Amino acid sequence: MNDSVRSIPRTIPTVRTRAALSGTRKVRTGVTNMVAGLRLAMIGLALVVVPHVVHADTLSALRARLAAYPDDTAVSGVLTVSRDSTKGKGKHAKQFRAKIQLDVSARRGVSLHVPGSVLARVMHEMDAARANPELPSPTADLFASIGPLQAERMLDVASTLRLALTNAKLVRTVPGQLDGTALREVQLLLPLSANKGDRSKIKKYTSHMTIWLDQDGVPVAYTLTTVTEVGWLFLDLNLDRTEAVRVVDHAGRLMATKCIVSQSTSGLGQHRQSTTTYTLQLLPTRSTSARQPAIRSAAS
Repeated sequence: MNDSVRSIPRTIPTVRTRAALSGTRKVRTGVTNMVAGLRLAMIGLALVVVPHVVHADTLSALRARLAAYPDDTAVSGVLTVSRDSTKGKGKHAKQFRAKIQLDVSARRGVSLHVPGSVLARVMHEMDAARANPELPSPTADLFASIGPLQAERMLDVASTLRLALTNAKLVRTVPGQLDGTALREVQLLLPLSANKGDRSKIKKYTSHMTIWLDQDGVPVAYTLTTVTEVGWLFLDLNLDRTEAVRVVDHAGRLMATKCIVSQSTSGLGQHRQSTTTYTLQLLPTRSTSARQPAIRSAAS
């Protein structure tokens, strides 16, 4: 009897204690789940916010890096320009080829030296075209497309990229490779730059740029692809253009050693395709030699 009486007070508190402990565990489990949910929410918020901050920092750092390049470094070289073009399509297509070699130099501005043989060839084609407009003039057309501005784009890539990045939108920055070398790949979306009158005629426009940066944040290559569709009433003209450029830091100046421009035009009775290759052979300077990345041309 005494043993039964003694067992009662022990049994009842034990049941209550188990119930209390069970309730406590449920509360703790609920709190733990709530804390875990808050942590996941914070991580999700961070994943949304951080990329925008990283993007902004990447674009700002690239702009600052390009702005640090001077435009008064003396440089000289030989610019070779060749173009393969096709006019028309099918059995009526005609192919043309031209090649020009110029001496170029830059400091505060650009100087071009055109050999007499090139000028003589250009003048000969222009005279022949005046007598017979059906005759092609590939060398004259190529010579007219070069000019000091194209030479400046080769001799001062920093200024070219700074202009392109003025209103650029950064899409993403990812680890990448170029010809087997690990680099950082920056992908950009470039806006349309045109007045209201021209915008009304443009039905479609996309422009994407990709820049490859080395470990120091210096561009070693970039590509620019632009697709444009222009229309008047029921007439459309399509223009596709791709520019692949290889870049080198030479004597403190960011320069393009190779640039390949592929362009195709169709519509309004026009069917043209051309590939223009600009190759710059840099002449050595007395103070600094070229810092050439150990990877072959991205444009090839």
